[in-house]
Amino acid sequence: MGESNLVQSQVDHLSVERVKNMLTVAEQFFKAGCFTSDVQNTQQAYVKIQAGAEMGLAPMESMSDLVLMKGNVTFWGKGLVKRFRKFGWKIEYKDESENGVTAIVTKDEESYKEKAIKKEVEKGFGYKADPKAKMRYHALARIARQYIPEILGSISYIAEEIEASKSDFADDVIDVIDSDTQDEINELKNLDEVTEY
Repeated sequence: MGESNLVQSQVDHLSVERVKNMLTVAEQFFKAGCFTSDVQNTQQAYVKIQAGAEMGLAPMESMSDLVLMKGNVTFWGKGLVKRFRKFGWKIEYKDESENGVTAIVTKDEESYKEKAIKKEVEKGFGYKADPKAKMRYHALARIARQYIPEILGSISYIAEEIEASKSDFADDVIDVIDSDTQDEINELKNLDEVTEY
């Protein structure tokens, strides 16, 4: 992509009309109430949709594959699996037991592998329902972050890593838009014409 196309792409993501349209979609998604409980307001729905758009995800895909967790926009494990496949990586799991799993991803002549163990993920959300999946996702997250970060786009960590983290993340999902920014968003929604930059 040439420099002028890249600049235009960045401008397009932030155009007033696009933001207004995305806010309308976010508002409808939030009001529908049919998405994960991480979305507590329209602004959080908007952030998920925007983050997904920057990675080429459709709005519905963003709402189901991304999650707001401890102040971060991140992938659910299934969303990460989709990203690997979208980028042409083959996924395999080896040495799988109740105590751990090794994930291996391969594309052409490149191959990466990482192991995840039970104690890294057993306290996380959903572990009791599907421990095997949680360990798989955790191993894949390591591969993505350490070896193939381009598949993560603007995402730094995935849900399983954040849950397992002992860092000083906030305890709960936080509001990602402060009140001053909310006032600006409300003004944008009421604009009748688009300002050209």
